[in-house]
Amino acid sequence: MREVRPCVPDARIDRETLDEQDGGIGKVGYEINFNRVFFQYQPPRPLHEIDAELAAVEQRILELLREVAE
Repeated sequence: MREVRPCVPDARIDRETLDEQDGGIGKVGYEINFNRVFFQYQPPRPLHEIDAELAAVEQRILELLREVAE
């Protein structure tokens, strides 16, 4: 508790709950699955948009290479 108190002053221990692993007071540790809580699916862009963007980037790279080669 001394490690938690500086970060969360109103933290408390539930003394009625016992940990299954060590039998001590309170649950030890907790995993928060951030993907399950915060993830919001965004479908990928259409393939033709990605292809067009890649073609534009490729063209820009070729232009830069021509400038360097001159």
